[in-house]
Amino acid sequence: MLPAFLLIASCSGQKNNSLSDTSHVSDTDNAVCISIEGQWLLEHVAVNDTLEVRPADVDPEFKLYAHFYNDSTFNFQTGCNAIGGKYVQTGDSIVMSDMLCTEMACHDMRVEELLKDVLPQVKTVDWNNDSIMRLNTQTSAYVVLKKCEAKVKCVEPK
Repeated sequence: MLPAFLLIASCSGQKNNSLSDTSHVSDTDNAVCISIEGQWLLEHVAVNDTLEVRPADVDPEFKLYAHFYNDSTFNFQTGCNAIGGKYVQTGDSIVMSDMLCTEMACHDMRVEELLKDVLPQVKTVDWNNDSIMRLNTQTSAYVVLKKCEAKVKCVEPK
């Protein structure tokens, strides 16, 4: 019991409980510390109510993803370019830094342009169960990611 209590106590913090227009994080979800390590499908990037993009709307056939490694580095694959850097997660707080981006010219660069704007501003992480996470800024900007499942192919594009 003591280790479980210590884990829960170490993961407490303030939450912004909105993941998207239709999902909600309950108070019971706040008691669990979830690591962002692993591979995540990119679902939605928004700067505000009028400036947003859903990768599935850009190209439903191609899955865009992010990978958070246990060495505190991350990599977003945008279908053409990659954005990578370092992260530090403490409970529901996260800092993303030292970002680099490849700069190939692509047909549709909306996703990566918004990611380059939003990722440096990310401050907190919200969860819906352990399968959807929202990276929040102090403004209305955010990124929604969905945990890759075994049945979903989340591989690096060739």
